[in-house]
Amino acid sequence: MPSKLLKDGRAYALQAKERITGAWVPSSYVNHPALVADAFHPDNPIYQGTVFTRDVSEMPLHPNSAGMAAWMHKNSPDPWGTAWVKGQKGGGWGAKTALNTSANGTQPIAAYVVNSTHPATEYAWMECKSDGMSTVGWDATPTPQGSKGPVAVQKIISGLIPLPTGALPAQNGDRGMSLYDIGSGIWREYFDVHGPLPDRKGPNGEPVYTAGVGGFSVNDPGRDISRTNPAAQTQSGQSAVACMHNSLGFIHPDEVRAGKINHALAFTFGAVAATSADYDSQGRVIRLHGTPSWPAAASDAKAPPSEAPNSPTHGQWGRVRKDVDPMHNPLTGLPYNPLTRMLIVAAQNFGIVGTDTNAFTHAFNTHSGVPEMLATGKTVDPWAANGEIAKILNPEEPWKAFDISDFPWHLTEWAPCDWGRPLVDFYPRRTALNSNVEPHISPEYR
Repeated sequence: MPSKLLKDGRAYALQAKERITGAWVPSSYVNHPALVADAFHPDNPIYQGTVFTRDVSEMPLHPNSAGMAAWMHKNSPDPWGTAWVKGQKGGGWGAKTALNTSANGTQPIAAYVVNSTHPATEYAWMECKSDGMSTVGWDATPTPQGSKGPVAVQKIISGLIPLPTGALPAQNGDRGMSLYDIGSGIWREYFDVHGPLPDRKGPNGEPVYTAGVGGFSVNDPGRDISRTNPAAQTQSGQSAVACMHNSLGFIHPDEVRAGKINHALAFTFGAVAATSADYDSQGRVIRLHGTPSWPAAASDAKAPPSEAPNSPTHGQWGRVRKDVDPMHNPLTGLPYNPLTRMLIVAAQNFGIVGTDTNAFTHAFNTHSGVPEMLATGKTVDPWAANGEIAKILNPEEPWKAFDISDFPWHLTEWAPCDWGRPLVDFYPRRTALNSNVEPHISPEYR
């Protein structure tokens, strides 16, 4: 295999190529040929065989499934936020259901898939402060060359990482970024990412990024992570609440173009109820505790414990009822909005799962348009208002294309917590001490 040369602190490929049928051939993506641009195409997706593609037609129902559906409808926009803990009036705003895209102010985690075995692989220098779970992190001790670097687990999520030049995290809020390297099998997740930093370069001239928290999983190399990580969980750390590779459940432009979404939908809760709380001597809440459902390994909590009997939790699987007709909204007598129809069909076949929280309103997430723009050379985000995807969804009124406020939360059904969890779970929960063995889930527990 041709190798890259290091010159002037930069990496140069001998020839831009990609791996096809055992041979390196000229790449169609000459700008960033190591990018796996079709990773989320519905005909050959990397999520195939994971928990995101399980059949939900025989999903068992939680005893309070109807109460959970009603709660999801009632509590969006979120009336809780975090202000109630401080005795203040809190809660979110906006539509009952929002769509997070890279072309507006609610950008979701930006996911990049690369193949580091490619000779033209580009690299960046990442400095991640912590995995959020251990006490080790980035050693900031100054040296003539800069800080010393990563220690312990940070050696996986910090240092040189395969990342195309020009890659950007989400440009607002949590500033999340996800990076799956099919060449090594390492999937990295990052929260609060900044970069590329204009005033810094890595050891070989690479762009420099920083992150507040990171996580990872190590899988068999290749597109199929289902062999070693069917639950799509991080082994340590996270970029979002649930400690999952939840971008597998995001909506990709290729899926809209193909007219089908062949996976469960990872959505963002407005809020999730706490299962317990700590109080100070005056009876004021000082800390909330959430309990996740497999395959999530963590849960935050922004609604009071009194809401827990009716509130679904992170990782808990749901679905849209099979009798829901995408072409007939009983509340209006009209068809559901175009994108909502796609979401309904996906949710009927594969389900929905909450993997994050925004404290505003329930929201579905799209893949960032930046990876596609880098791969193809396009200069306009496919999710732009009145742009390509909008015109596919609603050619007559593209400005309405991303309106999914009519998603039927009141017509959802919810599984018991931990539906499908293995008897021996090697991915421990962040909120439990003895979580390797399947617990008995009783109605009073969740």
